[in-house]
Amino acid sequence: MIDGTKLKIGDKEFVVSALNFKQVRELRPLFKKLQDLQGGENVDSEQLDAMIEIVHQGLQRNYPDITKEELEENLDMQNIQGIINAVTGQARVKNV
Repeated sequence: MIDGTKLKIGDKEFVVSALNFKQVRELRPLFKKLQDLQGGENVDSEQLDAMIEIVHQGLQRNYPDITKEELEENLDMQNIQGIINAVTGQARVKNV
């Protein structure tokens, strides 16, 4: 398992590792779609899809079988920013 930030998504605990350089390069267009978000207000479908894809890529490093559908059922606007921060290596919580 790759070291990362321990976070709870839904009722499960995950170790969320930061994206590797290849993933960051591939996901750059999605990060650009999220630049204008202000506190979760006025989020459109493309931005929601971008958030799911970014989190999915980060979780797949330690959990290759996790599906986007699982994430859609367990992510919400309260926990998404912390999880995105974890996969982008900007988490402010203790790594394990």
